[in-house]
Amino acid sequence: MIIMKKDLKYGILTLKPEVSGDLIIIKSLLMPGDKISGYTVRSISIQQGNRKIRGEKKKIYVAIQVQKVSFSETGDQLRVGGIILEGSDEVEHAYHTMEVVINEPVKIEKKWHKFELDKIEKAKIKPVNILACILDETECDIFSIKDKITKKAEFQGSTGKRYQTDSSKYYREIIDYIKDKSFDYLIIAGPGFAKDSLKQSLSDDIKQKTIFDSVSHTGMSGIRELIRRGTIEKVSKHFSIAGESVIVEKFFTLLATDGPVVYGIRETKQALDAGSVKDFLIIETMLREHESLVEKAEQQKSNIYIIEANHEAGERFKSFGVAGILRYKL
Repeated sequence: MIIMKKDLKYGILTLKPEVSGDLIIIKSLLMPGDKISGYTVRSISIQQGNRKIRGEKKKIYVAIQVQKVSFSETGDQLRVGGIILEGSDEVEHAYHTMEVVINEPVKIEKKWHKFELDKIEKAKIKPVNILACILDETECDIFSIKDKITKKAEFQGSTGKRYQTDSSKYYREIIDYIKDKSFDYLIIAGPGFAKDSLKQSLSDDIKQKTIFDSVSHTGMSGIRELIRRGTIEKVSKHFSIAGESVIVEKFFTLLATDGPVVYGIRETKQALDAGSVKDFLIIETMLREHESLVEKAEQQKSNIYIIEANHEAGERFKSFGVAGILRYKL
């Protein structure tokens, strides 16, 4: 993400997204009522008698008051829908969906919070592309960890006598998949000795950027275990999704052991009033409705985590909505 212009006195930031992860961040920043402006493509209507005929598509300038934000089906465009506030002469001031794309600057005008500005600063650092291979002797799941955690492939091994003859094929299929992928770091983890068998087959250049670890489970449970252990966080300190997942896992661990946590609007507000909240968590879908809680957390100098709902940790936290990890138990 490139910050092209910054004028916080008037609440203005001009941002240029460089990668798909930047579009995710811009989506998390935009709330109903905010203003976004830039160049987009629009079909211009032509008046013929009493009829309006849709004309050719043109690149036009528009400023929109945000009502709805979503991704296109292909995921390479952010679609911002709302009322047109300003536009080229040929544009009617009506509802329009503006497309935010990579390498096209947009200007956002809103009330900015510190945690939002911190998120943009972190986005200036190129995210690390991690490939995680979680396996045992019978199954292997491979995940891409970049803008979000995505399962990319799965392989089935064998058991019993059949395993003795098919194991080499199992590991070869995994190796062939890994060799064909581009990544900054590879994490290979799992219970048992399967990770050691896979290690023996890796080429030296891949080994140099591979981290080996032990986890008790395969699949997404294994990924969660890596997050709790801090393995992913160590690989990339600036990896935002991992950071969210780590704090969510910490919350659930403390909750299960009757640790110093609170959740719910009333209980979290009381803890904020008492100045005891060290880490403040809120699901993104509740952000605008409970903005006063975020402001109070900022005043108390709590660490603020906006949990996105579109990844596994967010799904788990969604039913809690708002929570606090406390400096001391109330």
